[in-house]
Amino acid sequence: MASNMIKNMKKKDPEAYISLVKRLFSEELECADMNILSEPQHSKKVSRKDSTCSLTGSRLDALYHVIEFLGMDKNVTEEGIFRKTGRLKKQHELLERMDKGEEIDFHAGHFTIHECASVLKTFLGKLPEPLVTDGCYSAHLAVALLSDNCKSQEETSAAVEKQIFCTQLLFELIPEEPFRLLKDLLFLLHGVQCSARTSAVQS
Repeated sequence: MASNMIKNMKKKDPEAYISLVKRLFSEELECADMNILSEPQHSKKVSRKDSTCSLTGSRLDALYHVIEFLGMDKNVTEEGIFRKTGRLKKQHELLERMDKGEEIDFHAGHFTIHECASVLKTFLGKLPEPLVTDGCYSAHLAVALLSDNCKSQEETSAAVEKQIFCTQLLFELIPEEPFRLLKDLLFLLHGVQCSARTSAVQS
């Protein structure tokens, strides 16, 4: 029942919902300074004027196709998927075609797995702001530090639970399209991590 009420509130009164989420986050983090969730904190030292990519419809479609392609079982196990780069010329070609909104058959083999992964990293690095948003950047840093001073396993477990809940709250503050992209990206990274663990055990 409470879950339905929250969903209705999010849909009918998004401003009130965001205020509620921020209040819950501040209470959970025991932080009286609401500016941690309202003042944009750039996560990079580069100028935002240098950012050339934005989440337009055609780019989003292309990004989802790249992530879907990389997330396939045979691709997610590729050694050095995000470490090796492939050919720069091919990367530039892929970026250009994505910008033009061209339909790309990633299964045709024209672009390697590493070239696709490098283009994904390049695109994410050129966004006007991170997918988690500049406004929540300081809050994410604060959450990451919650378990730093734990002195026992009990304290660590409690801190981790708090980190998970606070991160879930912060995710609620992300606009719909960036959140959808972030979710797919996290699934991909989880698959890569699981693959790496399996390979380590088998070797």
